[in-house]
Amino acid sequence: MTFITTTGLVNAMLNNPEYKNMKDELGLNENSVVLVFSTEGNTDPDNYKAIAG
Repeated sequence: MTFITTTGLVNAMLNNPEYKNMKDELGLNENSVVLVFSTEGNTDPDNYKAIAG
């Protein structure tokens, strides 16, 4: 089983033929805009505080 982070999944869907069906199902193409929310504060609270204040 392969685990991919959110940004990695978007990259894989756009660039890897293995994920073409998923990309097509979501309607992603070269004109798509994808907003990704990071939840890094859950795993690295010190770095999160340094970035977010």
